Amino acid sequence: MKFPKRLTYLRRRAGLTQEKLAELICISRPTVSLYESGKREPNLETLTRIADLFNVSVDYLIGRADLTLQSDTLGLYYQVNKFLTPEVVDEILSFYSYLIEKTLEEWNLNKANPLKDGDSKAMGLKPKRQ
Repeated sequence: MKFPKRLTYLRRRAGLTQEKLAELICISRPTVSLYESGKREPNLETLTRIADLFNVSVDYLIGRADLTLQSDTLGLYYQVNKFLTPEVVDEILSFYSYLIEKTLEEWNLNKANPLKDGDSKAMGLKPKRQ
């Protein structure tokens, strides 16, 4: 899958319209349409903004890698944000982070995938709330 298909896939998966994606990465909606149709390619700055937004690598976007770095957090956020209050969305994302922390702790205890201190922060996890 090359860039136009991957961009379309990621945008739809996140529940974004072309208009909303354009707003988030500071370009016009017609430009998003041109990217998705393969009639135009983004410059490096825009490509980086897209990768950052969807939490994927530029290599994934341009078809050089098949694995994404993406978690489902962004898609989850856009889906539930349509119906839930910001407080509830925050609670859901906190619980998601808690589950990841628990999994990392189990991996460390089982030594199946030993991680160093700070790896969870490097993975973008929120600190637990007290």
